[in-house]
Amino acid sequence: MNAEEFVKLIKEYVLDSTVSSVQSTLSSPPGRSPSKDILEIANWYNSIGESDKEMVANIIRKTARDAIFGFFCVLDGVRPIERTNKGELKLYYKREDEHVLLNDQSKINLHELI
Repeated sequence: MNAEEFVKLIKEYVLDSTVSSVQSTLSSPPGRSPSKDILEIANWYNSIGESDKEMVANIIRKTARDAIFGFFCVLDGVRPIERTNKGELKLYYKREDEHVLLNDQSKINLHELI
């Protein structure tokens, strides 16, 4: 696996699945007794037209993408999470004999791939 493959898989298994999951929850809240907040949002969502639902889906997708982008910025070291004495985050992929640094700034930044 390399950085490009990793980001592609994150898009598929995190971003896309988050959008689907949130849309599903809006359409039909899960559980026997969903919270009042979720039910209110679901009632509103189910009352709007299809074009508005598409707009909501776009907002969900943008929000999820921006969250992943921000997290990748932290992993890449371009968005600090410490005020002083900053450390360095390293993300490795390991499988059998394969050991790859995925956030190697000398190659490409993860946040540039999203």
